[in-house]
Amino acid sequence: MRVNGSTFRAMVDAVKDYAIFLLDPKGIVATWNPGAERITGYKAEEIIGQHFSKFYSPEDVHDDKPSRELMLAAKTGKYEEEGWRLRKDGTPFLASVLITPLRDAQGSLEGFVKITRDITMRKRAEEELRQSEEKFRLMTEAVKDYGIFMLDPQGFVATWNSGAERIKGYRAEEIIGKHFFAFYPEEDIKAGKPAWELREAAAKGRIEDEGWRKRKDGSLFWANVVITALRDSKGALRGFSKVTRDVRSRTEEIWRRVIISAPNAILMISNENKVTLANPQAERLFQTAQAEMIGKKIDALIPGWNAKEPRGGLFGHAGAPGLDINIHRADGSTVPVEINTSPVNMPDGLYTLAAIMDITERKHLEKRMGSLNEELERQVRDRTALAEQRLAKLREMASMLTLTEQKERRQLAQILHDHLQQMLVACKIGVGQLSGEVKSPEGRTKFQQVENLIEESIEESRKLTVELSPPVLRDAGLVKALDWLARWMQEKHGLEVAIHADKNVRDPSEDRRIYLFQAVRELLFNVVKHAEIKEAAVTLTMREQTLRIMVEDQGKGFDPEFMFNGVSDQTRFGLLNVRERLELLGCHLIVETAPGEGARFTIYTPVESEWAAAADDLTPVCAQKIRVAQKAIRVLVADDHKILREGLVHVLKSCEDIEIVGEASDGQEAVEMAEDLQPDVIIMDVTMPRLNGIEATRKIMSRHPRIKIVGLSLHEAEDIEATLLAAGAKAYLNKSGPLDDLIRSIRDVASSEAA
Repeated sequence: MRVNGSTFRAMVDAVKDYAIFLLDPKGIVATWNPGAERITGYKAEEIIGQHFSKFYSPEDVHDDKPSRELMLAAKTGKYEEEGWRLRKDGTPFLASVLITPLRDAQGSLEGFVKITRDITMRKRAEEELRQSEEKFRLMTEAVKDYGIFMLDPQGFVATWNSGAERIKGYRAEEIIGKHFFAFYPEEDIKAGKPAWELREAAAKGRIEDEGWRKRKDGSLFWANVVITALRDSKGALRGFSKVTRDVRSRTEEIWRRVIISAPNAILMISNENKVTLANPQAERLFQTAQAEMIGKKIDALIPGWNAKEPRGGLFGHAGAPGLDINIHRADGSTVPVEINTSPVNMPDGLYTLAAIMDITERKHLEKRMGSLNEELERQVRDRTALAEQRLAKLREMASMLTLTEQKERRQLAQILHDHLQQMLVACKIGVGQLSGEVKSPEGRTKFQQVENLIEESIEESRKLTVELSPPVLRDAGLVKALDWLARWMQEKHGLEVAIHADKNVRDPSEDRRIYLFQAVRELLFNVVKHAEIKEAAVTLTMREQTLRIMVEDQGKGFDPEFMFNGVSDQTRFGLLNVRERLELLGCHLIVETAPGEGARFTIYTPVESEWAAAADDLTPVCAQKIRVAQKAIRVLVADDHKILREGLVHVLKSCEDIEIVGEASDGQEAVEMAEDLQPDVIIMDVTMPRLNGIEATRKIMSRHPRIKIVGLSLHEAEDIEATLLAAGAKAYLNKSGPLDDLIRSIRDVASSEAA
């Protein structure tokens, strides 16, 4: 026999999904292609020359099936079947087989072409699909409470189940092929509702509706209907599935049970303002039998219900906030109640559900609470006055301690200068005179050593004098004293300190000036000891009557909570001491730091010369003479950094027109406290745990759009500001900015509501 040319050979070898090979007239394999190797596992050298019965099971070989297939192919012109074959490793596979005889020009048989394809996966998928469809059909047929059927893209019924027959009354042979508008009342058909529902389902994927539907006998029932669009893999609309449920009787029973078991009195009121349902609790509240209430006009029980406005008048509108009124019972007694109403869409129209609660006990408690609140407020006023007196005494004592300490320092410095240094100078002079009388070189050397030692003692005494009480602090003011301190820190500790001061900076009172100097020095010592950096900056700015001193570094920073965690640490006590002394002097310290992010210490202090004015007015804007509103601005502060949050609260409390109503340490707590406290303004940090400030703002504004939110952050990024404002915040400020900007912003957003 002859084999076809090279072009045909190349084409056959390129086929990977089909085994295509030649057999001689006796069934011996004559050629082999890559597809045959992939499907059967045999290589060409392993199978060429072998009988093709190797692909058959022993049972098929015993029944002489391979020979019969060749005989049938030669007789009929081809043999085609789907059956099991064996691979080289013995595993079976389901194959589609086509055997075609090859004949020469005279019709003599030269051999066969055999084409085999592995269809195992296809057959398995077809069987799984068939079983799935059968299961779905059985499941659908088993459902009795739901009408489940298919519509073609035009709305004609294509399938039907027993539940649909039970609900609508049509048998499958009566409705399949009919349009589904047969289920709608005449008015819905005229309004085009069936076609509209199909359009909506096709556009949105599904549509759900409740309304009247029509049975075969013409009766109406209240149905819940879901129509879902069905699309093929290419997105083409193939039809719709429609699920229908009769819900009227179930809805009515649920409402009846809810109303009967409710703890409060419940009345159901129709559009005609008549009572259609009353529960046992209403019977007890009104002291009227249920049978007597049913059918009565509502204003016979609750005077003031406006008959011209079924859910208006006394109730305002359905779903309005609860209303406290007095009702008159059958025995003539009066009872205070709270009434809440809600609209109820029933199958036969819109009703009003009125929930009525006896609030007699609540009224008694409110009256009692009013008396207790008055007494509590009186006690708070008395104790506040006492606390303010004690605070004034503490401030006075702190001031006296500071001044006393400085006085002692001055006296020590004066002693060093006026006595010790003079004596050392005298010694130096005497030693110099004596050294001139000594002739021997050894003696002169000894005297020179003594003279050098005296020189060093004089220099150390001078330095100690300056450290104890720098004259520049008394004579030239705080800024010049800090310039000297910067040079001293460079000489003593190698710390380069940059001093920046506004030209309008004014010195505070003497006691504050002395301790501010000491506080800055203590903070710079902390940089030297712990920041692991050789640079720091001190900035002084003036805002009206408040001086702000900022000490900052770009060192390793620390966790600010360690100041309060009870760990015995010298640095912690040093910072706490600085903070407490500042507060006793009417100043305030804010700490901003985090591990790896450096540290910033900001001191705020009044600069009035008189103590009383400074004690009353702490922050710049609060120091202004402002017009007091009828009521204070109620502010909630939300920040996860305890020190910064307490600092903000301390500053804002000094403003007579601002009242701090609460503090939140994360976004979720801010949302919950906003719900409970209903503040006028919330100061909202952007970066907080559990729920960040942006999400917290979004939640609060969705529930309480009346509340004004002012965002705070160390970030300058415009996108953060834009996102926060888009969430509903009214303003966005940087934490590093002056506090007077924050206070002014609080007043601006609060006044915007009143305007």
